Amino acid sequence: MGGFDWSKATVIDQDSLGEYVYEVDTDEVDNIHLTNYCVQVQPAGFAFDGLGKFLRNRFAYYVFSKKEVERLRKSGKSPSIKAQEMAGIGKQFRQDGTLGEFLLFLLTDGFLDIPMISHKISNKQSYSHEVYGCDNLFFGEFKDEECIGIGEAKVYGNITDGIREAVSSISEFHEEQSKTYLTQELNVAPKNLTNNLEPEQFDYLAEVLVSDPGQYPILHPVFICYEDGDLGSVEDVTKDNEKIREEIKSRLEDIDPLSKTQTQVGNGTDRLRRAYLLFLFLPVPSLDDFRERMLVSIDPGLRHLFDREADADEKSEAEEGSA
Repeated sequence: MGGFDWSKATVIDQDSLGEYVYEVDTDEVDNIHLTNYCVQVQPAGFAFDGLGKFLRNRFAYYVFSKKEVERLRKSGKSPSIKAQEMAGIGKQFRQDGTLGEFLLFLLTDGFLDIPMISHKISNKQSYSHEVYGCDNLFFGEFKDEECIGIGEAKVYGNITDGIREAVSSISEFHEEQSKTYLTQELNVAPKNLTNNLEPEQFDYLAEVLVSDPGQYPILHPVFICYEDGDLGSVEDVTKDNEKIREEIKSRLEDIDPLSKTQTQVGNGTDRLRRAYLLFLFLPVPSLDDFRERMLVSIDPGLRHLFDREADADEKSEAEEGSA
């Protein structure tokens, strides 16, 4: 091990993030490690407005390093607007993976103290899409070992579908014929390492990724946001916070993400046993509403796309009703 404190390269304050998202419970079986998260519930309901503002204020730190954010500010430019431009979320917002990848970064950096080491969005215009096969690249300590973190994020209506697709994606890094896939990913990374690293960390990591990455365990942080319509029942002003948290925990026990994860991992390649699988789950009452609120918070310019879609739906319903 390099003897570095990799948490010093993180940029998301855990307490600040914890005002809007909290850990419900954790579990593990073999190499599968799982954490269930939930958006905080306030007297007026889920803290989506606060979370949206938090996302808007932190998105620039996902796209750029802290030094680059400061450089933009000093030059009179808005880091937030520049980050929105770089992300380029457009009409295909439902297929765009930016929201899930951003949330993956927030949880892994903020709660797990494992820093992201390359800024995918700000670098992707310089290299082919293929070298960005993973959803964020991390490096840090997990289970007292330095690990190379190859992330994956899925935002799906159905939790099982999300897990299945995530397992399929990370399996690609472990198939025998895909060794070049992982090698290419890691070989390109040193060209784009974040300036959030100290010079000594930067040099150490560049050597690790190019010379012999096989000496370091692979960690797959996998973020899955899914819809659970029954979750909305906890928004009740007559319930205290303790009661609400008990109901949320009970609901997640009924869903049982761990058993669903075990099933899908078991259906995948045996080679996944070579890696730590760290699943991070976030349920929301309505995925469409959550996606809209968070994306518009990140980029207010997307509002017209959602409004246009809503108008089209209303027009279609009106035409069906008059038929």
